[in-house]
Parts: sequence; C-alpha cells; structure tokens
Amino acid sequence: MDRKAQTGFTLIELMITLVVLAIIASLAFPTFVDAGRNGRMVSNANDFVSAVHGARAEAVKRRVATAICSSDDPTAADPACSVGTFNGYIVFVDDNENGVADASDGNGIRDAGETVLVTREGDDRITFNSDGRVISFASSGFRRNVPGSATRLVLCDERGNEDLGSGASTARAITVNAAGRPQVLREVADVAAQGGC
Repeated sequence: MDRKAQTGFTLIELMITLVVLAIIASLAFPTFVDAGRNGRMVSNANDFVSAVHGARAEAVKRRVATAICSSDDPTAADPACSVGTFNGYIVFVDDNENGVADASDGNGIRDAGETVLVTREGDDRITFNSDGRVISFASSGFRRNVPGSATRLVLCDERGNEDLGSGASTARAITVNAAGRPQVLREVADVAAQGGC
C-alpha cells in the first residue's frame, strides 16, 4: 500500500505556533496601551491649544475681551468657572454686548448675558489642573491680567509625569505667554516646573 504524503500541520506544530504568537502579543500589548494613552494626552492638549487660539481670534474679531476658563460642569445651562482641578472648559465673550460699558465687561468672570462660544468636557482619564480660573484676551489678542488669571495648565493621566525616554513626559503642560500664544511643554523637567502631576 502506498501512503499518500500528508500535507498540513500537526497538532503539536499548531500549538507551538499559538504559544509563540501569545508570547509576542503579550509583549506588544503594553505598547499598544501606552500608544492609546499618549494619543489621548496629545489630543486633549491640542484641543485646549485650539480653544486658546479660538478665544484669542474671537477677541480680535469682535474687538471685545474673550476668555477661556476651567469649569467643573461646562455643559450646564449656565456654566461657571472654577479653579484647580477641573473637568472641562468654556470659551466665552467677556462682554454682554449690550452696547454699554458695564462694570462686569472684561472682568474675567462669566456673567449673565455673556455668550458662550465653546464648551468642552474633559476626558475622565485625564486630569486638568490650572494655576488660576481664567485666561483672558484683550481685543488686541494679548493676554490680560484679571483677578484669577491663569498662565498654565497641566494635563496628567494615571501615569503622572513619567519619563518616556530621552526626557519626554507622559504629561503635558501648556503655558500662555503675555502675547497670548500657547506653548505645549513635553519634557519631564518642564512639566515639573509648571506644577507637575
């Protein structure tokens, strides 16, 4: 009797292949998780920088003060500004636009009648921490100093301010200079200098 040559894999060969694949996958999985965390951090930092640019542009366009402020409940019907750790932010026109210079115009506080331009809820996995309540812009686009002015924001996740290698941080710090331009800081030492996580 001639036996035909069998082609295919034996059960042992298949099991060895699956074990090797499982080992490789277990080594790669933490890298995928960190890539997701890093992407989430970058996305939140970029969203905030975009909001700062938008608030500044609106101040110049409308020729009135605008502000971006931290808020614990930015999607509320009447969102309020907060200080310290927060869950989101709002961008608003700091002028009730009634054609009269009111005492509450340009005060860095969201008052009745002031238009909210942007509301943004933060990511529950990211902690936002600020050194003030509001970043305010004059009609020239320059940052204004009002009571409760913030100059920096630090974004952290559960990893804190860890070194990703070569000094790059898992966290981000955002500063806004006097000209109203935001800068994202990515180095461990820079994030620590801004208050850290």
